[in-house]
Amino acid sequence: MSESSKDATQLVAIFERTGATALVAAGVIEFLPALYLLVIHEGELPGSIWLTWMIPVVIFLVGFLPRLRRNQGLIQAFAGLLFLVLAIAIPQSYGPGWLPLPFSAFAVAFGAAFTLSAAPALVVIVLAAFLNLIAVLFPTPQMILAAAELAGGTIGPIFILIAAPALLGMAYSWRRAARIADASTLELEVAAASNYRAVQVQSARTSVDRRIHETVLNTLNAITQGVDEKSELLRAECRRDIEQLELGALPAQEATIGAVVAEARAAAGLRTPQVNVRIDDDYLLPQQSAGALRDALVEALRNVERHAQARAVIISARQQASVLEVVVSDDGRGLREGDTERFGMRNTIKASLSAIGGEAVIVSEPGRGTSVTLRVPIVVAAELQVPVSAVLDILLDSVRPRVLLFAPAIFGLVMLPWIAGGLGDAKIGFSLSFIAFLASNIALALRWSTVSRVALTWITLVMGVVTYVITRQDLVGCYSASSVHWIINSVAGGIGLLLFAGQRYWWHWLILPIITAAGLVLTLSLPDECKAVPAMSLVVTVLYMSAALFLMTVLFREFDRRRSNGLLLWASSVEYQAEIERQITVTSQWSRVSASTVALLTGIADGSLDASDTGIRERAASEESQLRGNLGMERRSISSLWRAVLEAVELGAARGLSVDAAVISMPDDDDSIPEQVSDLLAAVVLHAPSRTVTMRIFVDQGLAEVLVTAPNAAVDAGWANLSRPNPAKGECGPEAIVIGDLVLSRSPSGEKQSLLSIRRGAGA
Repeated sequence: MSESSKDATQLVAIFERTGATALVAAGVIEFLPALYLLVIHEGELPGSIWLTWMIPVVIFLVGFLPRLRRNQGLIQAFAGLLFLVLAIAIPQSYGPGWLPLPFSAFAVAFGAAFTLSAAPALVVIVLAAFLNLIAVLFPTPQMILAAAELAGGTIGPIFILIAAPALLGMAYSWRRAARIADASTLELEVAAASNYRAVQVQSARTSVDRRIHETVLNTLNAITQGVDEKSELLRAECRRDIEQLELGALPAQEATIGAVVAEARAAAGLRTPQVNVRIDDDYLLPQQSAGALRDALVEALRNVERHAQARAVIISARQQASVLEVVVSDDGRGLREGDTERFGMRNTIKASLSAIGGEAVIVSEPGRGTSVTLRVPIVVAAELQVPVSAVLDILLDSVRPRVLLFAPAIFGLVMLPWIAGGLGDAKIGFSLSFIAFLASNIALALRWSTVSRVALTWITLVMGVVTYVITRQDLVGCYSASSVHWIINSVAGGIGLLLFAGQRYWWHWLILPIITAAGLVLTLSLPDECKAVPAMSLVVTVLYMSAALFLMTVLFREFDRRRSNGLLLWASSVEYQAEIERQITVTSQWSRVSASTVALLTGIADGSLDASDTGIRERAASEESQLRGNLGMERRSISSLWRAVLEAVELGAARGLSVDAAVISMPDDDDSIPEQVSDLLAAVVLHAPSRTVTMRIFVDQGLAEVLVTAPNAAVDAGWANLSRPNPAKGECGPEAIVIGDLVLSRSPSGEKQSLLSIRRGAGA
């Protein structure tokens, strides 16, 4: 995704469109009512008065020019202030009123609050209130004021000074929330992308290392030891290794479940007499899921072949929700309690699945076989998902902007004594209902994220309608007109929070029509000669609320959709980059198998080289040593346990004995190894035939451990020196011994093999 498209989906970008909408609403309120009245009274007014209206309008429209977009707010605020100044400076000596000054003055302040920074906006707000006050002090025939007397007329400037700064504070809070949300999203995106690429690279590196070890390294070891009686099998192994080398250089591919199972059976060399494969739905798996499942399945089947002594194996696959579940069940000898976590499968199998959000569950009982359940997400776990809240959830996350949304109602509370004074006997009922309306608004702001939000929304709406109904009961003719005007401003203007509160539900469209209808009924209760200002107040308020409803339902939701699409494009770009890095890693990892090693395997596979020849065996030994170094298995490891393993391996090599040693995960322990433990490893190697001992080192639950699989006789020979009673060695029994901070234990791993564990930290 390009930088320009990325910038367009940042949350702060929405304020350009919010400001534009606010300016349009402000311009409509500033100029259209005056234009309507000018046209109606055209024959009664001098033609020169039109200049008072036209000059500011032209300047306001000029502000929409693209080249002036950066200064649009200032230009149009100036046009609005000029409109007020001209109307005051060029007084009309006769004729009807055509300029509804309170609405025009507030419209100027409204537009400035949403488009200008704090200091310029405050200046415009104060100037608009001041010009409104000047018009009240020096009224002329063209002015339509909220009240004729000075006390009533000053409510307009007070309304501007209370409501407009509240809107400015809300806009400031929104911009600040947007900047924080954008910065947080950017940090999450960077972290998610980095983590995603690292996981893919590490997963690729681990997978290739495991395959090299399972194929090429083991084959070289077999050639080194000599296999005259198994030459045909060795050639087949070499051919399989060459295939793996060729496949490893190819990009990861999608694959069907059946293809993954078939490849895993071939790679594991499964020769169990009876194999039954049951696949409910053979669909395509994503490349990551297919690769991880293949690696885990190969190891599970290889364990069946090597250790289970099974007569039959069942491989079944089925979909459970968004997870593919593959079960490998055998009727072999099974495992004892605890052996499932020591069988090597905990790291080899689980490592293949954990990186993509999968898991492996191993269940077994002695004599009843083993069941390995592999769960792989059909859609790979989304490391790239960045939590992004809806625009409204971000903008209304704190209490302050929610409270500021019903600022006109706060104005009504401040001016409650004066407003109620224009009513008859209904003043007490009005006051109580209006306070209840404001209180429910406050409760809604405080309980915004609770289940009571819907109920409080309707309670607030009902209290607003009740306030109108109570006010209508006892109006004192035109004397109450000014009070009705400000009641409509306070109640109808105070439902802004309700429009946002109900935005998840279809009925939020009913809120504005209900409050408008109630205000219209209240306005029509006044005498005809004094309905104009309250009616205009109702129209203006509805226009403001409609603009808010537009922002909520159209602009915000459209922006949410656009931002969601932008994140999808970003994720696609990161995934593409990660795939390139993964393929580079795969190619780099496989390249550690040298061309001379490939030539050696190819020659043995096609029969041109004799694996029994001493020179070929020496060459294989050299290639094996070089490859072990390339895989990071040389002696420079800082783990003292690994050094003890390598010493035993080197001791066996000096006697012509080959040991299969590998690192699953390297510990960082550096404590010295007791001599008895080194002697045990050496004894096992020296008393076992070549290629019959395997050693694996890894970290499990933070503790370093070495697992050794060897013939029973070799383990017995090494164990004999440890199992005799010797308090200095801290003997714990014939099958487990504590030496220092190491726990040594042994258990059967078949009729002819034993499993020896050396675990650090558990015996302290």
